Amino acid sequence: MTRQLWWIAMTLICIAGCTRKSAPAKQNNATGAIGAYHIRNDQIELSVSPATGRIVYFGLIGGSNLLWINSKPHIGLSPFPGWTNWGGDKLWVWPEKDWPVWNGSEAAPPGDPAVGNFTVSVRQRSIRMTSPVIPRYGLRMMREITLDETEPRVTIINTFEQVIAPEQKLPVTPWTVTQIPAPKCIYARLAAGAKSPGYMDLASNPWTPASVAGRVLTFDRPASPRLKIGLDADLLALPVEGDLLFAMSNSSLVEPSKPQEPFTKAQLFTSPDVSSYRAPDVGPYIEIEFTGQLKRLALGQSVSMTTVWQLYSTKARDAVTILNEGPFAK
Repeated sequence: MTRQLWWIAMTLICIAGCTRKSAPAKQNNATGAIGAYHIRNDQIELSVSPATGRIVYFGLIGGSNLLWINSKPHIGLSPFPGWTNWGGDKLWVWPEKDWPVWNGSEAAPPGDPAVGNFTVSVRQRSIRMTSPVIPRYGLRMMREITLDETEPRVTIINTFEQVIAPEQKLPVTPWTVTQIPAPKCIYARLAAGAKSPGYMDLASNPWTPASVAGRVLTFDRPASPRLKIGLDADLLALPVEGDLLFAMSNSSLVEPSKPQEPFTKAQLFTSPDVSSYRAPDVGPYIEIEFTGQLKRLALGQSVSMTTVWQLYSTKARDAVTILNEGPFAK
């Protein structure tokens, strides 16, 4: 082999090797989201869609998507005027009671996604998403999404930054809403110091825990009706494909001297098996939700909340024991 051919061969080998370690491809057709950006480690993969501002794929490599994605988003009614339920995981503005009203109808989620495409940058196992400025609020939403180097875990830093003076200076905080195919049950671990019973119904129908063991509440999911509950919880867990999917909020208080509003730290919502808000052949979902501590932002200030998702094998141990005594106990 000539010296020139040898250098060409070595260059091609290096390119092939580097390609496997560099920022992954910017599109993942498996999510159904055109232009989705994609990251992975040795165990899990994740995709985001800049067009909808959502995480649209999360799961084990070679496994299925653990997020609920609406395969027919434009079929069925909408709970908000002009809003489309795409599914996946999104960031909203909390509290909902302060959302602007559209033409006297129910409020619609500010900036979801009528403000336009999110900008996205990818760096190895991390994705940064940034929204345009949300009208009336003057906020910009930013999400730093980072996969662990080896573990099936993702950390998401959710931030609001005040970049324009708002029409009305209201306290705000990030509100994450993650839609997941409906499981048979959901587990919630109450935060340290939570007062009994640690939950409150947020819909007209009651949703009473099926069992209480230590700080862990177990909620069975009924086929109907729609239910929503607020929880003084910092960790939610769901059985998925033989594992547990943990979702945690581990942010420190913005103002330590002020407690967070009761029953807002975490929320659970379940859609019924049959709903006019979905196409007949699209399955039901639940929502796991977290909010941070409210803060009135001055120009240039920000407020953040960190959430973590992790897959964990039960290995013949029940979920309640893992939550009370296992690696996530605290």
